[in-house]
Amino acid sequence: MQCAWCRRLFDGNEILEPPLDQLLPDASHGICPACHATLLEKRRESLRGTGDISAALDVERERLTLLLVVARRNYARLAARCVALEERTAIAVRHSREVLKAVRSRPRPLAAEDEAGDGVVSARHWPRRLKT
Repeated sequence: MQCAWCRRLFDGNEILEPPLDQLLPDASHGICPACHATLLEKRRESLRGTGDISAALDVERERLTLLLVVARRNYARLAARCVALEERTAIAVRHSREVLKAVRSRPRPLAAEDEAGDGVVSARHWPRRLKT
């Protein structure tokens, strides 16, 4: 969908892209949650200005309900991303531990392989790198 007010593409309550130059002819036009909240805020101020406090409070309640729904959906989306990130992190940690274990179990050059006697082990005794 594309917001008819700000011209941003949005999906449900999530804004997907920055504003476009024009309305897309084949898109479904609605109003994104941010513009809807702004519209309700202007309506509330208009009602307050006319002295209709009861209607202004009803509009404010509607605006806050909308923002609460958006916040809950964003929270649920972020929570799902955190779970996925935690799973990927666990896989990466497990893999790094396996690599470290493989590196530590490889035989090391002995001090006797110091052929020149200068404390430097020749390159032919260095451990080979692991293939990833």
